[in-house]
Amino acid sequence: MIEFITRYVTLEPGDCIFTGTPGTTQDMGDGAICEIDISGIGVLRNPVELES
Repeated sequence: MIEFITRYVTLEPGDCIFTGTPGTTQDMGDGAICEIDISGIGVLRNPVELES
C-alpha cells in the first residue's frame, strides 16, 4: 500500500494513511489528535497541524 501511494504522493513525517475503516470517517482539522492503539504495545498520539 505504501509503495502504491508513494508513486503519486510524497509522504512526510506525521502523515496518516487511512485503510480498512468501516463506516464513516471524520475530517481531521488543525489541533485534532491522531491516536493509534496497538494491544500489547501502547498508544501513539500525534497532534494534527495543517500547513498554511
